[in-house]
Amino acid sequence: MTVGEVLVHYLRQTGKFDHVQKAMGALNSSFCSFYEVTDVGAEGLTLWDIAGKQRFQCWCSSGYPGRKGEIWYVRVLPPFAQGLTRSVTMSTPYVCTDSFRLIWEEFLQHPLGSEAAPGGSLQDHLKEGKWLGYWLEFIYQAYADYTGNMIRITGLPDDPASLPNADPKRPL
Repeated sequence: MTVGEVLVHYLRQTGKFDHVQKAMGALNSSFCSFYEVTDVGAEGLTLWDIAGKQRFQCWCSSGYPGRKGEIWYVRVLPPFAQGLTRSVTMSTPYVCTDSFRLIWEEFLQHPLGSEAAPGGSLQDHLKEGKWLGYWLEFIYQAYADYTGNMIRITGLPDDPASLPNADPKRPL
């Protein structure tokens, strides 16, 4: 159980701070996933969740405007208040260079049929990875460079040769 889950449980028991309980519940159930930027406009952008196969109207909290066709690895939170329609990114987006939706669609099909996620869902794999720290290690090994509002990564977790900082001692 995470600290966030303990807090939500406590708030439910006390019946106080419903707005905090709702926000923490959404945060607890969220996770990073891979998204394609399908539209960019003055009001934000539209992200296509490659794994979940759904569209989000979104605001990027880091201020990075995005470019149509980019693939992002980012955490997206749903709107917290009724009547709002835009989601928000929880973190600075990791922008996957030299990649496109089809590559990630194919990659995301692999964990479901492998020993990496026996009996687990794709959502579990995206949230937990093959082992504790799996996705953090992927980011480290895939790191290319950054700007003030985005981080560039390159490569695929199952292709060590594509990862600029791959370490044979720490295989993904």
